[in-house]
Formats: sequence, C-alpha cells, structure tokens
Amino acid sequence: MERARRTPPPTAAAADPRCVLCVAFRATWDPERPRECTAFGFRSREYPAAVVRRLSGEPCTLYRPRPGAR
Repeated sequence: MERARRTPPPTAAAADPRCVLCVAFRATWDPERPRECTAFGFRSREYPAAVVRRLSGEPCTLYRPRPGAR
C-alpha cells in the first residue's frame, strides 16, 4: 500500500512579503545591520519582514510594492 504524500503546511515566513520588492527597503553599508526598513525605522541583520513577524506575530502591514515589481 502506497502512502499518500503530504505537503508541509506553509510556514509563517512564506506569508511574509518580500522586502526587496518594497519601497521602504534599503541596503546599508553597515556590516552588522545590512538591511533597513524606512517604514518602521530600523536596521537589522535579518530581513525586516522577518523581524516584524518575530516581534509582533503578524505579517508586515507597511509593505508597499515598488513600481514595476511583480
């Protein structure tokens, strides 16, 4: 009898927007905190959407796609 394959449930990170496609995302020259979110006003080592998810438990609400972003 063949077992049915189950796909893993989507992770919370899969629902987060892609920061690099957001108008508020910036790359910095700071090697300790290379990513910046100007909407929330912080820099971090992680992508800002991951930080927002970890701290609030909710996906980023300030995501705005760049013009021409898919």
